[in-house]
Amino acid sequence: MTDLVPADDDDRALLSDKIRNALTDEIAHGALPAGTQLDEQQLADRFGASRTPVREALRQLAVSGLVEMRPRRGSW
Repeated sequence: MTDLVPADDDDRALLSDKIRNALTDEIAHGALPAGTQLDEQQLADRFGASRTPVREALRQLAVSGLVEMRPRRGSW
């Protein structure tokens, strides 16, 4: 028996990966300087996404140490 993942979950995962990769590139190339606050809604609007894949991308960046997440204060 094969587990099927709904298309929406695949699309969200792919979108969060694309957002994460774009932000990683911007951080690496200095387009997003250290200390820049990252607003979830602004990023969602920019990438044409909901806040959920943006939030996931930011979590992944936090795990890798590229972004600092501050509870109730956002991401930096």
